Amino acid sequence: MRTTLLIRGFRHIVLAATLLAPGLARAQVKYLDQGKKWGPVSRQDFYSRDQGSQMIPLAWAKALKAPDGTPFLADKFARYGYLPNPGSDLPIGFTQAGPTGSQQLGMTCAACHTRDLIVRDQRYRVDGGPAISNFFGLLTDMIAAVNQVLEPGAFEPFAAAVLGPNPSGQRVSDLRAAVELWYLRENTLRERSYPVDYWGTGRLDAVSMIF
Repeated sequence: MRTTLLIRGFRHIVLAATLLAPGLARAQVKYLDQGKKWGPVSRQDFYSRDQGSQMIPLAWAKALKAPDGTPFLADKFARYGYLPNPGSDLPIGFTQAGPTGSQQLGMTCAACHTRDLIVRDQRYRVDGGPAISNFFGLLTDMIAAVNQVLEPGAFEPFAAAVLGPNPSGQRVSDLRAAVELWYLRENTLRERSYPVDYWGTGRLDAVSMIF
């Protein structure tokens, strides 16, 4: 099962990458005029405001690894088509919220409703536009990455990254129980609710899949 998830995830990463315009990473962003009431302050609020989504504890997400061993958050999900959020370690539409030490990684409307268009090597930002992103790939890869840390020998480095050096045995046991519960819940949802085939870039069920 884990191997199947990794293969599917890699296929989705490649598909998302092919949908991005070649000059996307290099082109300077030009923001469209979207009215007098829409400016830098409104835009940043739209990009970063917490809407209550709780996908996974942020510390876990930071400690997860991609199949090639790089940090799961290394490219700020650019491989799935999400856009960088200046001044943030997360892409546009992804949030970190909650008390210090128990922050959650969440997702907002902006992740799927911010679009860049490339015209003659110029990148134009359309706030509110439909994103070309691969949420299916993100979810399946995240579940596979969590499953990976439950493999023999993989949990100890993960626990050290989440809890810090030399955590007590009880804290490690509690963390493992929490990770196993998260995986059971999310993988059950994947097995029983996700379509058998890839549902398509740019598509998702916002209520059922994010919150």
